[in-house]
This record gives sequence, structure tokens and C-alpha cells, in this order.
Amino acid sequence: MNAARAALTRAVNRAIAEGAPIYVNQPATDFEDDDSADKAEFSFKELSPRAKERARDDYRAEGLHYDWWDSIYDDAILIAGVMGIEIDDKRERLQNGETVTSPAIYFTGFSSQGDGACFTGDWRPVSNPLASLSAVIRHAPTDERLHEIAFSLADISERCNALIPDATVTIEKGTSSYCHAYSVSIDADLPTPDSLDEDNQLQVMTWNALCGRYGLIYGPFVEEVAACLRSFMDWIYRQLEAEHEYLTSDEAVDEALADFTFDEDGNTVG
Repeated sequence: MNAARAALTRAVNRAIAEGAPIYVNQPATDFEDDDSADKAEFSFKELSPRAKERARDDYRAEGLHYDWWDSIYDDAILIAGVMGIEIDDKRERLQNGETVTSPAIYFTGFSSQGDGACFTGDWRPVSNPLASLSAVIRHAPTDERLHEIAFSLADISERCNALIPDATVTIEKGTSSYCHAYSVSIDADLPTPDSLDEDNQLQVMTWNALCGRYGLIYGPFVEEVAACLRSFMDWIYRQLEAEHEYLTSDEAVDEALADFTFDEDGNTVG
């Protein structure tokens, strides 16, 4: 044993004399090359579960600063036109002085009391109610709520065409900061025929009777059309809510974050 120890000592002394480095109490594992020890950037998949949640939360708070609602607006405008609704345009002046035009659709959401959607514009009876209803059903074959709205407006159009084809319903927004369906005012213009002599009591009585038969008495008519228009505003809000829910889901957020790099805590670095 002493001879072996003496031989080992001589070997060590010889190595020192030749300039070999000496490590004291150094674990063998420290000699291994650990690439992750000095790593500063990580892909989303490489993050810890906790860091991933932080990255997701940051994206949900800051990542939707673009007009993600454009496709919903486009679809709503298309369907509205088929049903006789013309949504206004609104003009907005940007900070750089430019003016842009966009649909006059307004919404807030999606977790507070008073959230909703509305628009300004007008409604007029369509010339072919059956074709209007059929087009909506073809466009959204499984959306029963939308079918109900289209059917009601087609029925109203049919009655208007029989007696007051140039009826007009206007939708205007007041100064309220709310954007739900009841934040707008809805009014109607039901013109009488030029041939109607308002001093002729018999003609007036006959006209009123016809309006009653076709459901075109001013007050009830406005309420009926307003209910349809507000239902359509609520429908738009539900489409916006569903789109927002998808865009902030783990699936969609993880897909978006795949293009970024992060530090080990989940903060975006590139």
C-alpha cells in the first residue's frame, strides 16, 4: 500500500513539474460542458410552466393591439346589407393628422356590465324578402339566431312593400360612452301616399285601417324593427366575443408566441 501511494505521489509531482492543472475537491460533473448554464434566450417551448404562463399573460394584455375585429365587421356588414341594413361609415383623425374611414360599429368587452355592441345607420325594406332570407341561411346555415332575425326583417319588408315601400328606420348613437344595443336611438319615417287627403276623414280612417292590418302603425312598427336591429347588434357582439375568446386561448396564444424568444422568466427578448 505504501509503495502504491509513493508511486502515485511521484506521478502527481511529475505532472505538477510539467505544468498540468490541479483541481482540488472539484466534482467530476463540473468538467462537463453544460450549454444551458449560460443560455440567455429560450424558445417558448423551452420555458418552464411558470414562465410560459407569464408569457401568455403578457401577450393577452398587450398582444391584441391591432384591428383583430376586422373580419367580424366585414361579415356583419355583408349580412346587414342582405337584410336591408346599411351601416354608416365613421371618420377618425389619427395622431399623425391622417383621416381614416371605418364602419360605424362600436363595442366594449368582454367582462363588464354594460358591455355590448351597436352601430349607426338605417334600415329599409328589401325588394325581395324571400331572396334575402335565403341568402342569409346559405351564408350561415347553422346559425338559428341569425335566421330568426333575417326572417323577422323579411316579414316586415313584405308588409312594407305592400303599403309603404319607402319606409325608413334610422339608428343613431347618443353621447353615452356605452356601446350596447340600447345605447342607440331608433326612429322611423312612414310616409303617407301623396294622394292621401288628410282633411278627408274617410281616407284617413281607411289608411289607418290598412296600416293596422299590415302592422305598420308607427309605435308598434318602430318597436318591432328596433327589436330586430338590437338583436342583430347582440349577434355582432357574440361574434366579437367568440373571436376574442379564441385569440386569447392557450392554443392561439402559444401559436403566436412560437415566433418570439424569451428570458428564463418568460419576458420577451426578441
